[in-house]
Amino acid sequence: MKIEGSRIGSSVMTWLMLQVPAMTEAAPVLVTPEPTALATTSNNPAYDYQAAHLLKLSPRLQFRYGVDLYQGQQKSETNSTLILTEDPHYEVPYSSTSQAFDVRYRTLFAQTSYLMTRQLSATVGLSYDWANHDDFFLESDASLTKWNPTAGVSFSPTGSTTLRFAAMRVLQTHYQDRLVPAHVMGFPLQQNESPLSESTAYNLAWDQRLGRSTFVRTTAFKRKQVIPLAELCDFVSCNNDFYGGGIVLNQMLTDRWTFVPEYTVAHVTDIFGLRHDHEGSLATYYVHPSGITFRLREQYLHQRGQTFDADSDVSVFTTGGAISYELPGKRGLLSLAFSNLTDRRYAFLADPLALGARVPRRQANLSLQVYF
Repeated sequence: MKIEGSRIGSSVMTWLMLQVPAMTEAAPVLVTPEPTALATTSNNPAYDYQAAHLLKLSPRLQFRYGVDLYQGQQKSETNSTLILTEDPHYEVPYSSTSQAFDVRYRTLFAQTSYLMTRQLSATVGLSYDWANHDDFFLESDASLTKWNPTAGVSFSPTGSTTLRFAAMRVLQTHYQDRLVPAHVMGFPLQQNESPLSESTAYNLAWDQRLGRSTFVRTTAFKRKQVIPLAELCDFVSCNNDFYGGGIVLNQMLTDRWTFVPEYTVAHVTDIFGLRHDHEGSLATYYVHPSGITFRLREQYLHQRGQTFDADSDVSVFTTGGAISYELPGKRGLLSLAFSNLTDRRYAFLADPLALGARVPRRQANLSLQVYF
């Protein structure tokens, strides 16, 4: 066996001779050293100036407009190591490089809402988005300019029934809190996607109230996503499809006790793989007059999916819950929340950009919020 590079080779062989205590133990397995790299990125905002203004032109018509100016820096670090032996595993640092890219986003937006009748309302919006790069890796000097329209309508044929529809095109820019409209008719605009992803989405919902204590909401969506990955689009999916829906029941058992079953299905094809998820949950909430709130939730996940190097076929139940106490005078909130109480370990395909990330192990979180 031979290790390339005489200087590295001699030092490694000396280390091997010192580490083998007896002939009865297996000698370390030598390998040809090849560098392996681990890349990390971080975003450091320099400033983010936002302003918005709402004009109520009449009791039926309102107009909102504003601006969002963001400038930051994305740092990329790549650390490489040399693996010298596999058994036992031994590696040494090889190289380290870093790059910094200026990131600038500019957004101008306008949105108008009009109450046509007591049963019918409409919302129309338009955003102008600009970025100083037009690719995911921020390597291009070409800028990106997009006009992104949004529209929605809400129709209530009766006092207990509402139908909602929204269509939207969105460009994912920064992830800071924004004054830019976050939804159209209750449907979120930003999906926490990869930077500079452009999505075209269609959403439909039926909200139904049954009596004084029952509410049912049914939703469906279809979304097309395009990610600017340049040459990588020859190897991974840059044009992705999402579709699915869900139904949730909110049943008031008493004035303070609520029962909420929910079911969702989602089919996802993106750069992270192909996933088909069925999720169900049973939750109950109780609010005590003293300011204590209890929540208990049982969740079920059935997933089938695959990536280029892994398959998933999992069915699992997990239990979560929380207890919180509102401080006197509503001055704060003390909360203890837990998830996966029974510590179920399972393998599944996760979306790394998911807002409510699922974790296959027990977690607990204690928090204190103070209101000024």
